[in-house]
Amino acid sequence: MPICSIAQWTKKGDYVEGLALVRNDNWKYGFIDEAGKVVVPCEWNKVRDFHEGIAIVQDDNKKWGGMDKTGKIVVPCKWKDAYPFKGGAIVQDDNNKWGIIDKTGMMVVPCKMPDQYIFFNGEDYAYLRDEDEKTFGFIDKTGKVVTPIKWKDLGPFDKEGLAETNTGFSDGNNKKEKAK
Repeated sequence: MPICSIAQWTKKGDYVEGLALVRNDNWKYGFIDEAGKVVVPCEWNKVRDFHEGIAIVQDDNKKWGGMDKTGKIVVPCKWKDAYPFKGGAIVQDDNNKWGIIDKTGMMVVPCKMPDQYIFFNGEDYAYLRDEDEKTFGFIDKTGKVVTPIKWKDLGPFDKEGLAETNTGFSDGNNKKEKAK
């Protein structure tokens, strides 16, 4: 692969896991290493930064999948949308339902969640939003609901592993403390 100057890119992201996302004049994305060497050619419509050695990419059919740092597809591009998290990705099927896959693309939680608010924040739990009630709770990586889906508001986990809710804090196991 050629070594390229940063000036040749219309966009360059920060280095994540040793690679930076770049976009060329044709609005295609790829990755370069810290020396400026093209590692993954600019041939993707959209990409998300590497996370645990896998980048989520969108192909010409507007389907999302995952590739490793050599550009090899490790999760087939078949999802309507996808976001990485520790150990896998949250994916959306053609019926607008969300589920969870592992790093190899195997389904962990079938696409049955109605809302994209199942993003993992940390290593163990995801936000889950009840579509009708507009309330939040937590699920684990297997899709098991670990707290009641009852909070009107739910914030990110802090360094003690507590998430701010509209009624205080929760550690994902439904233990609460008063907000200070």
